[in-house]
Amino acid sequence: MGLIEAVERYDEKRGVPFANFAYSRIRGAIIDEIRRVPASSNRFSGDPYAEPLSLEAPILAESDLTLIDVTADPFATEPQQAAELSDLFEAIRHLPRREREMLGCSAAGHTVAEIAGFYGCSESRASQLLVQARFRLEERTAA
Repeated sequence: MGLIEAVERYDEKRGVPFANFAYSRIRGAIIDEIRRVPASSNRFSGDPYAEPLSLEAPILAESDLTLIDVTADPFATEPQQAAELSDLFEAIRHLPRREREMLGCSAAGHTVAEIAGFYGCSESRASQLLVQARFRLEERTAA
């Protein structure tokens, strides 16, 4: 239900990646569903001492860790990846406008022929500019 709600409510204009938006919606739906399940019908149905299922309940009685604390977020970026991405964005900002736009077109799936048509140049020149832009990015992010 959380995924369906995420698909229906997602607005790309807000600048949030769909994966991050969907993760929070799905997590919320899971928590809501767990709260709705009565204690008598949980997975320990034969155990009179069983507690209701909860992502926020302690895993062990002597621990403050909860299930939500030890569950990996598959959409969270690792610190190193975030740093590399930040470096890449900074390098892209330093590219000449035309190269930056051409790379954007290429990343959006346009062919070199289409990009050449957009910018009124030959396919050869468009290809040269794309290679040059990628080379500049590699130079700036190699450190």
